[in-house]
Amino acid sequence: MKRGAVILCVLAGMAQLLCAQSAQPFTAQRLDNVKFPWGLDGLSVVDGALRGSAGGLRVVGERAWVSLEPDTLFGRLLPEAEFIVRNPADGNLYYTVNDKEGSCLYLYRGGKGAHGGTAVELQGWNGEICHPAFSPDGRYLVFSAAGGGGLGRHDLWCSRRVGDAWGHPVNLGMRINTQGDEVDPLFYGRYLLFASNGHCPGDTTYSFYSAAFPKAETDDRLIFYSYAVQRLPEPLNSVADDRGMAVDLQQGKGYWISSRDGHEALYSFSGSLEGIRYWGTVFSHMEQPVDGAAVTAIVDGRKVAQTRTDAQGRYSLYLQPGTICTLGVAAKGMRILVDTLPLPRRDSDSLFSDVRHDVRLAVSPVGQPVILDNLFGPATDIELTEKGKALLMTVAQTLRENNTLGAELRLMSKATGNAQFDDMLNERRLSTLREFFETYAPLATRISYKNGNAGGVSPDLEKGKDRLRVDFVE
Repeated sequence: MKRGAVILCVLAGMAQLLCAQSAQPFTAQRLDNVKFPWGLDGLSVVDGALRGSAGGLRVVGERAWVSLEPDTLFGRLLPEAEFIVRNPADGNLYYTVNDKEGSCLYLYRGGKGAHGGTAVELQGWNGEICHPAFSPDGRYLVFSAAGGGGLGRHDLWCSRRVGDAWGHPVNLGMRINTQGDEVDPLFYGRYLLFASNGHCPGDTTYSFYSAAFPKAETDDRLIFYSYAVQRLPEPLNSVADDRGMAVDLQQGKGYWISSRDGHEALYSFSGSLEGIRYWGTVFSHMEQPVDGAAVTAIVDGRKVAQTRTDAQGRYSLYLQPGTICTLGVAAKGMRILVDTLPLPRRDSDSLFSDVRHDVRLAVSPVGQPVILDNLFGPATDIELTEKGKALLMTVAQTLRENNTLGAELRLMSKATGNAQFDDMLNERRLSTLREFFETYAPLATRISYKNGNAGGVSPDLEKGKDRLRVDFVE
């Protein structure tokens, strides 16, 4: 068999990325069990149930399995309602009713459980009211409307509650509104989320954006000052339409409508949107962008997110704050890199941190082994450390990126200096390595294991340490 070798370029002292609090990794998925025979619009979460204006939707169980079951509760309570939300301050339901042309012209307050509703008047406003959203304190109502002297086709407007009345709506201004459409507003803590097709020149598809919601008040009016607008990262946005987001803050889940697969489908996410977007370019040793490189986020020794670079070598990963994270990058015929992600600087006026991190991969030299030290815990521990798991994941990723390669693993352990005991311990640790790689079937069939203690432990190996030599062969 012709032999070659590929070296792993690893950082021996991988720094840990640790923010203020721990959090579960951000995940997103398509809900394939939901089919839309008609257009869907106006997603909202009311009392833990997901609802759409085209028909009844509800969340069944904690797994967020969604079905098109009849909305019997709200259908009986508010039969004319199109879009329904609940004001978090007073607990009342608010809903819109369309006119004969389908415009959202009327807003009603439905009470806390009563049938029917009471018309809601906004001072000096005669235009339509679409997709109303309430601030967490219930004092501000943001909605989308066409006309009314706005800047574009549909703009976002804000009305302040004073006592039992709602004040004259104020246009949210040029930083929020464009000559296109701004629709589907939603409050996420102190941030306002919305969909727009006017913020990116030349792009007519809808994408999600966020902005902090600062405001100034006088006795008689509301003045709105908006900070910079952020486009939400992948996977929430795509090159197609993404709109209609609804969030269940209690469950830490959200839903949105996307046509990224050629037709409208429902997607869900779990985790906090106040995350970290790592992005950048993967370059070769010749400073050329690398197409199709695998970029993996590793948290607590587990792969929590993975993407591949595009034709320009670019990648983007959306991670949660508070996670201990390293980055593994692999490409065919090149060294794999386990890199340290820089600590982000959180801007309190931004929903998520935006961190650029470019990666440069070297060509794999031939005939050089990979040496990985101290994969296991101290003394006689037979369990892998989190650092050890992350390093072994890079071995698995190298095999994935190079289908013709196999790997020979030679493990040595020097726990006590007693040759017989250390040999026995080494066999137990080899079993742990086998169990680890069995989860990467069919890669496990391309890996062989050797007890390095059988030939005598390396004299430069300190007591209480272990060492794994990896030779890639073809």
